[in-house]
Amino acid sequence: MLTHEYDFAWIFFAGYGEAEALTLARHQRFGIIFQYPFAQVPHRYREFQRFGLAQRASQVVAVSRWVAEGVAQSLERESIVIPNGVDPKRFTRDEALRKTSRLNLGLNDYDQILLSVAALEERKGIQHVINALPHVVNSYPQIKYWVIGEGQYRSQLEKQISALGLESIVKLIAPTNDVFLYFNVADIFILLSQGEALPIAPLEAMAMELPLIVACQPPFDEVASPACGVRVNPTDSAQVAEAIINLLSSPERRREMGEAGRARILADFTWERVGEKYLRLLNLEKV
Repeated sequence: MLTHEYDFAWIFFAGYGEAEALTLARHQRFGIIFQYPFAQVPHRYREFQRFGLAQRASQVVAVSRWVAEGVAQSLERESIVIPNGVDPKRFTRDEALRKTSRLNLGLNDYDQILLSVAALEERKGIQHVINALPHVVNSYPQIKYWVIGEGQYRSQLEKQISALGLESIVKLIAPTNDVFLYFNVADIFILLSQGEALPIAPLEAMAMELPLIVACQPPFDEVASPACGVRVNPTDSAQVAEAIINLLSSPERRREMGEAGRARILADFTWERVGEKYLRLLNLEKV
């Protein structure tokens, strides 16, 4: 229950007490931020309908155009797109630290790191990357695939890794506060997930000047332009492998894509720019 009066309140859900609190505080101005697509969790949207919050909200924000389409479809209400962001000062490439960190991690100059940062869930598509690796190892035996995350799908992934004989290639790493270190030593970032709203990890990778390989599904089309990323069919192992091999074989292309990705972050996805949009929105100015 709201115990104070606020100029404005943002909510993300309706079914965890938010509806009851806003029912009691009838005059409290509030807005909704949708951080999940309708196609992934339609029941969350139905909660806003059931409690009438979508109609009462002063502002509705979607973190991507993909999410905004779901808001319009399910709630019959337009939303303003304000994306998630990243801190480019924290996530900036450090070549000197990269060399030191790679040595400390037992890597040599020939090792090339493919990185995912994601929960270990089936929808994150880590299994699709693993399925593509045997094709890649034939050409690049020193490739390594590191995954930072935890989840209930871990045991299935471990079985898959063992069945394909990739124990020396794939490493599942527990979530860490030192995620910057892994971005900094990596060469390519890959995320073949579905049901995303606007994941932050690819934005952090772009800030770190890593080229992206992502699923050819929304909302990745809003982030990974051809200049900074490659979109693939996640279930097509040959296509995924080809994308990985093409980037591994071209350091210059990786560098150009990395630079383009960071430029995109600085232009559109810094927390400072995100904050400015929210401030203008609360002042009822055009975003």
